[in-house]
Amino acid sequence: MFENLSAKLSQITRKLINQRRLNENDINDFLRQIRMALLEADVNFKVVKSLIESIKNETHDPEFSKSLNPGYLLVEILKQQLITILTSDNSELVKSNKNCSKILLVGIQGSGKTTTAAKLSFYLNKLNQKTLLVANDLVRPAAIDQLIKLANDNELDIYYDKKINDSIKIAENSLKLSSDNQYQWTIIDTAGRSQLDDEMMKELITIKNKVNPEECILVVDSMIGQTAVDIANSFNEKLGLTGLIITKLDGDSKGGSAVSIVKETGLPIKFIGTGEKVDEFDKFYPDRISSRILGMGDLQTLAEKASEQIDHQKAEDLTKKIVSDSFDFNDLLDQMNSIKKMGSLESIINMIPGVNLNQMGSKLSENESKMNKMKYMIDSMTPIERRNPNILNVSRRKRIATGSGLTHIEVNQLINQFNQTKKMMKSFYGKNGRNLNKLIKSGNFPN
Repeated sequence: MFENLSAKLSQITRKLINQRRLNENDINDFLRQIRMALLEADVNFKVVKSLIESIKNETHDPEFSKSLNPGYLLVEILKQQLITILTSDNSELVKSNKNCSKILLVGIQGSGKTTTAAKLSFYLNKLNQKTLLVANDLVRPAAIDQLIKLANDNELDIYYDKKINDSIKIAENSLKLSSDNQYQWTIIDTAGRSQLDDEMMKELITIKNKVNPEECILVVDSMIGQTAVDIANSFNEKLGLTGLIITKLDGDSKGGSAVSIVKETGLPIKFIGTGEKVDEFDKFYPDRISSRILGMGDLQTLAEKASEQIDHQKAEDLTKKIVSDSFDFNDLLDQMNSIKKMGSLESIINMIPGVNLNQMGSKLSENESKMNKMKYMIDSMTPIERRNPNILNVSRRKRIATGSGLTHIEVNQLINQFNQTKKMMKSFYGKNGRNLNKLIKSGNFPN
C-alpha cells in the first residue's frame, strides 16, 4: 500500500527529522521534494498546491522558528496536513432510527463492488450486527453466483432470485425480507457498467428512490488514479453519495487517489479494501493512513490485528509449555496460523515504523515461502511426531520429506530451527515466566 509514495516521503522525512537548524532554502527544498513525490504518486495538482501552501504558512508561525527541532516539527506539520485532508466528520455508517439500515453500493464495472459487498457484510457480522446481502447485479454474468459463493464460504445471509429480471423488484423484496427477519443492515449490490451512461444512472436513481438508503456508497478502484475523482463527482452529482469505499489499496503503489478523492469531492472514505480475502477490509482512519504514507508505520492497527488472534488462556498455557520445555510442533503451527490470519508478512511489516520494504527486497517473499514449507512439513508429521519432536529419527525425517514434497535437508533445517527457537524462548521467558504472564494478563502484550 502506497509503496512508491511512502518510500519517497519516508526518505525525505528521515533526512529532515533530526535537523536542528533550517533556513528558508532548506524549507523550500523540502517542499519541492514533497511536491514532486505527491505529483508522481498521482495526487491531484490542486490538492498538492493547497497542501504545500498550508505547510508553508505554518512555517511562518513564530513558534516554528523558536523550535529546538524544526526538522521534526516540519514532518509533524506535513502529517497533520495529510490528516486534515483525509478527515471527514461523517465517516461513520449512518443507522436508521426505526427499521433495518440500508446500504446501496454503486460503482463502475471492475471496481470490486460485489467482493466489497461480502467484505462489508463480514465486517458488520463480526461486530454482531445481523446483515443481509442482496445480489442485485443482473447485468454482469455470474455476479449473482459470485456473491452466493462468497456468502456461503463465509456464512453470510444472502437474498437472490434468478427468476426475477427486475432489479427494482429484487430491491423491494429484500427490504420486506429484512424487515420480517429483523436484520440490522441490508447491503444491496448493484450493476456496474464499463463506463458511465444514462441508462445505468436512471436505474440506480430509481433503486435509490425505492429503497431510500441511509448510505449510498461508491466503490472505487484506487488503481485508476485521478480518474477516480471524476467518477466520484459524476456519481455524486446524480445520486447524492454519502461516502466512498476505496478498493485494491494493497496493489496501489502510488496511493495518490486516496489523498485526492476526499479533498476534491468532499466525500468521506468509510472503508478500504487491503487484499483479496474477505477479512482484508478495514475501517478508514486518516491518522493511521497518514502515518503509513509517511513511512511511520501503523502500530495501532497492528496491535488490533494481533489482539484479534490472541486467546489469553492459550497464551498463558503456551508460557507454561515453554517454561516446562514441552513446546512442540503443534504449538509452532498454532503460532504460524495466528500470524497468517493477521495478513501477509509484507502487510504486517508495513505497519512497523522505520522498516523500509524496498530495502528488504526479496527477503519478504523468501520468508513467506519458508513459512509455507514449514507448514507443509509439519502437516506431513503424525500427531505423535508433532507432540514428541525427539522421536524424529532418520527414517521418519525421510518420510516427512516425501510427504511434503521437500528434501530431507529442509526437514533437518526445520528441526534444527525448532530446537534453537525452543532454547531462545525458554531463555527469554526465564524459569517461571512471571514477567511475561503479567504482561499477558494486562492485555498489552501481542501474542
